[in-house]
Amino acid sequence: MAYTGKVVNSLQEALSIFLNNAQIAKENGDKRILMYRGQADKSFGISPSIFRKNGLKREAQMIQELKRLAPSEFTLGDSALDYLVKMQHYGLPTRLLDITSNPLVALYFACSDESCKSVDGEIITFYDYFTPHNSSAIDLYARLSTYDGESNQDLVNFTSSPVSFINHENKPKMDEIKKYFQNKYFTISVPLNNERIRRQHGAFLLFGMSIEEQLNPFKKEAFDIKRHILIDNDEKICRSIIIPAETKDEILKTLDVIGINRAFLFPEFEHQASYVKQKYLELEAEDEE
Repeated sequence: MAYTGKVVNSLQEALSIFLNNAQIAKENGDKRILMYRGQADKSFGISPSIFRKNGLKREAQMIQELKRLAPSEFTLGDSALDYLVKMQHYGLPTRLLDITSNPLVALYFACSDESCKSVDGEIITFYDYFTPHNSSAIDLYARLSTYDGESNQDLVNFTSSPVSFINHENKPKMDEIKKYFQNKYFTISVPLNNERIRRQHGAFLLFGMSIEEQLNPFKKEAFDIKRHILIDNDEKICRSIIIPAETKDEILKTLDVIGINRAFLFPEFEHQASYVKQKYLELEAEDEE
C-alpha cells in the first residue's frame, strides 16, 4: 500500500497543513506531541545515519576511538545518551535522528540541501509520546551504541538478564527479548544546553532493535520506520508533506523573510559566514542579470 503525501507549493499552503495537524492533536486531548522532520529527497527512508553504509559494524569502535582521541570532551558524569548527542552535534553517525517541534524548521531542511535541489523534498510528521531522557529504557537503547555482540550470551551479558534468551529447543525466546526492546524507537527531548538545539527546537528519535524483523535477534541490524510512520496508523494527521523541487528556492526566500535561515539555525561562526556569502553572491548574480 502506497501513502500519498500532500503537495504544497508555498509557505502558506504548508502552514495550513501544520495548523490542521495541530487542531487534530488538540482535539485528541492526549499527551502525544507533534514533531516534524524535513528531508531533502522524498525517496529517503527514516533511519539514523549509523544504519547506513554498514555503520553498525563499526559503531562501538567509533565511540571507543572518539573517547581515546578526545577524552576531554567526555566527562565521568556523561550518560550514554550524552555521548550520542555530542557525537550527533559534530556530525558523526549515531543511532539518533534529528526531529523538531517547529514545522518551519523542518520545511527549511526539506528545501535547503543543494545536492537535492532537483528532486522533491518531504516533511514527515511524528505524533508520539515523549519518553524521559533519563529513563532506564533510554539508557539501554543509548548503550546499544557500545554493543557489538551477536549471540545469546552476548545479549544476556549486555542486558544483565537473569535468564537465557534461548529456549530448550535452542530457539530465541522472542517474548523475553522484546521485554528489553519492545519499541523500535523512542521519541525523546534532551536538555537545551546547546544553542543549536535551542534554535532548531530540536529533539530526537533514538533507535533500538527491530527484533521481529531481524535475521539474528541477538545482533544489531539496520531497519527503516517509514512504513510504520506513514501507513501503519489511522489518525487524520497528515504524515507526509511533499515539497516540489521547483518551489524550494521560493519557499527558502519566504522563510528567510521571517528569520528561518542558515544563520539562525546554525549559530556557529562558519555557518554565519556561509549564510552571508550565499546571500550576497546571489544578489550579485541578480544584479548582473
